[in-house]
Amino acid sequence: MKTKIGRNSPCPCGSGKKYKNCCQSLGDIIELNADPWIKSNQVMSALKMKLEKNFKTTTRKVRLDARQKFFRLIPGNTVPADHEAIFSDWLWFDLEIHGHSMGVDYLKQHDDSLAPIMEQSLIALNQSYLSVYQVIENKGCLLKVKDILSEESIEILLKEPWEAPDWVSILLMGRIVRIMENSIFSGMVLFMNASKEQINFIDDHVKHWKVLTNKNILELFKSHGEILLGIFDHAYQKYPMKLQELYCIYLNEQEREALKAGLDSDFEYCYVYHTEGFDWYEPRQLHGDYARIAIGNELALCTAEVLNDIESLIAKLKNCLLNIETKLIHSMLVPDMLAANEAPYWFLVLKDKETVRWLSTPQEELNNQTPHELLLQDNGKERILVYLEGLMENAAKNELEDMQDILGYIRTRVKIS
Repeated sequence: MKTKIGRNSPCPCGSGKKYKNCCQSLGDIIELNADPWIKSNQVMSALKMKLEKNFKTTTRKVRLDARQKFFRLIPGNTVPADHEAIFSDWLWFDLEIHGHSMGVDYLKQHDDSLAPIMEQSLIALNQSYLSVYQVIENKGCLLKVKDILSEESIEILLKEPWEAPDWVSILLMGRIVRIMENSIFSGMVLFMNASKEQINFIDDHVKHWKVLTNKNILELFKSHGEILLGIFDHAYQKYPMKLQELYCIYLNEQEREALKAGLDSDFEYCYVYHTEGFDWYEPRQLHGDYARIAIGNELALCTAEVLNDIESLIAKLKNCLLNIETKLIHSMLVPDMLAANEAPYWFLVLKDKETVRWLSTPQEELNNQTPHELLLQDNGKERILVYLEGLMENAAKNELEDMQDILGYIRTRVKIS
């Protein structure tokens, strides 16, 4: 049965306000005797519209920066349209502004005026988080799923029977909320026809993330759902995830010599050059574009882009030095962790990585040859150095200090080639 609600009637959400001043924006027709999914979804929609209205100014101020943060690990330059609804829920219920989310803030402001069902539902939304689920059984309007990370099994109430695609293994990424004794998805749900490799990719990266942060899974998903989205999207696109990790290992003289001896005697690693007080070693087999172990007088640096290379390098370090302690300096999975006193090491790695990229990139001013190709030719090194001098003069003219530093490093690498 559908009942017309008058503008001046009490709002059916239970807030105590008139309908026109509360949930009229949901529409003039409220299904009082709707089925459980519709009832749950109506309550959830009413709450979200209240949040949107209440925090209109705040949302406008933070939305751009929040959006950049949420989508920072998405591969490519275009954000799929179906990700936007996931972002909105994250913005309201996960992103902390002044110590708590907008959802928690709204509950604190209006807990006296919210009807019990609205209050309980808002609490459920505030407690919800993004996760990844594997479809176990399709029961028409009930979908049995298993959280692939916590292994919890949940039955999800659907609006209508789901016509599941004929896929071997279906993964869903979404936010499950328990409202009025029903578990339903809030907002958009992402689908993946997942292979065993893709499932392992997600599992391996989440486990690595957990080790780096020393936090439990639920805390990570709640506080950094954007990272889980990035992992899921890389698995979906079958694209290597560049973690950009850097570890520091402090060494005494004996440990330094043992590490150098271990790398020099291992055919899987090769010494490549000495710059800025470090001996640089490269693994012969790479899964990503860049990986190095650099040994200085009192410390070593271990850096790689992708997880397989990171694990391989760490295993090698532990093989050479049994009681080694590695300190993480930088990782895309642990935002805002780079300390000021460790920033020079990260900048050194960035310079070396940029040098590797530059040497392999065709340069128009060098007749579209790569500097690597030109170094094999007579007078090739001299031509590159002259070209670099011009670039450095231009950088100095424009007061680009970081660029001057990078170009100076590249020049050093060219001179020792």
